[in-house]
Amino acid sequence: SNLANKCHRFGLTTSFLQQEWKFATYEISNPSAFPTLQNTKVTIIKYSNLSEAELTELLKYDARITNLNRDVWLKNWLKRENFNTYVAFKEKQVIGYGCSREVAGGYVLPLLIGPLYADNFETASALLYASLEKYYNPDDDYDWDPDIFAIYRRNVYFIVPEQNTQMIALMEKLKGETGTLKKDRLYYV
Repeated sequence: SNLANKCHRFGLTTSFLQQEWKFATYEISNPSAFPTLQNTKVTIIKYSNLSEAELTELLKYDARITNLNRDVWLKNWLKRENFNTYVAFKEKQVIGYGCSREVAGGYVLPLLIGPLYADNFETASALLYASLEKYYNPDDDYDWDPDIFAIYRRNVYFIVPEQNTQMIALMEKLKGETGTLKKDRLYYV
């Protein structure tokens, strides 16, 4: 496939490449329902604040979810500058993790979500909320001085496996009543 060489470069195995994954890019413009994502029942910890034991649990979780051992790569990937990475816990066990980051593309940079893995919809929602929270400042947004970097004035992108229907529901929830959701390109691995 067109991504096979890149997958090998990042250490993904031949068995991964034989699975024929399909990924679609989704764009949410001006999401209006960000506050509805919050879930205070889920314990969320910022990646930079994880203890060594919590980091070990995260790496085990990732290996279980992806069927790959990518400890070194994942540690380096998630601690990159401008990444907002959060991990969800329940009784000291990792139940998900996710991150957001600004990507190139104009004066007001779009946001890209991913990776985002979670055991259930509520956890995914809480992780998405945590990773986007720094872009939600309604108290600093005035008619005479709008916050152009606010989440509700931005585009948020997701790259999602086609078979992940729960992620579509989560994007619909973030979109709200006045935002727009559109499906862009389709990638094959």
